[in-house]
Amino acid sequence: DPLREFADSLRGKGGVEARAAVYQAQRVEIVRGKDLGRWIAAHPEPSSRFHNGAKTPEDQAKEVVELLLRRNLLQRCERMFKRPPPGSKKLVKFPKKLVPPGPGDVKSFAEDAFYAWTYDRPSSPWMLVFTILGMAGVLAACLFPLAPYGIKVTVFYLASGLLTVILGTLVLRLFVAATSWILTGKTLWLLPNVLSEEVPLSGLLKPLVSVQQPDEDKAWANSWLARLSVGVSLASLIFVLYTHSPPKGTVTAEASRYRDELFDLFNIRKEGNARLGNSSASTAFEEAPAVEDVIHDSDL
Repeated sequence: DPLREFADSLRGKGGVEARAAVYQAQRVEIVRGKDLGRWIAAHPEPSSRFHNGAKTPEDQAKEVVELLLRRNLLQRCERMFKRPPPGSKKLVKFPKKLVPPGPGDVKSFAEDAFYAWTYDRPSSPWMLVFTILGMAGVLAACLFPLAPYGIKVTVFYLASGLLTVILGTLVLRLFVAATSWILTGKTLWLLPNVLSEEVPLSGLLKPLVSVQQPDEDKAWANSWLARLSVGVSLASLIFVLYTHSPPKGTVTAEASRYRDELFDLFNIRKEGNARLGNSSASTAFEEAPAVEDVIHDSDL
């Protein structure tokens, strides 16, 4: 099929830039209409047999893309979120979620629209490499209970450290946002896109800081009385938690106990099935003295 071969060239190396997205609860690859138009205009020879001699590059791109739509190799879709994400003045280049267009636009071409491929991308050697690496990762996870003690401990602390960093970042982010809103009415966000579903992985940490202006539709959020009430409530909650917190020694002992329980759960033991050295979790076994039978002369 010449048209299918042409579509494969659009998806191959040097073709149109594509990104993964979700369209009608399915994972698809999408391209921008303007990128399709530019590629077809820059490569007139491959696309020359798929249009009826249109004079301008725009008309040629329109005829070729609409032919792909009629052959169900492409389907048109639109952004789900029409506003820029927090901390940005522009819409993201490739949204993560899309919705169907209006009934009259399903088979039409527009540069500001997005188009999803309806068939799987042709396989490449890298796909085989990634598949093998994925299978190796699954096998390594299954063999984790049989791994040496040092590897188990290393993996455990790396995972715990990563989880601590993630949770700590989210807590700090929330604390800074709440404090800035209470004091000024504006919200200062650290890593504003870190939880966004519309930003690709490369943009999750950009920008580092953004300021969100008060929403005019929410009058209560702009009231100084509301901010004062929230501030007093949070300060009271923090004071109560601080005054009723357990002693440091108790916290340390409980943390050690929970650590040992997690080690037992994941079967992380030293040689001889001994638990990690911890006085709060170790059980001392005393060997009973041997009882010897003493035969007295009077018993003979």
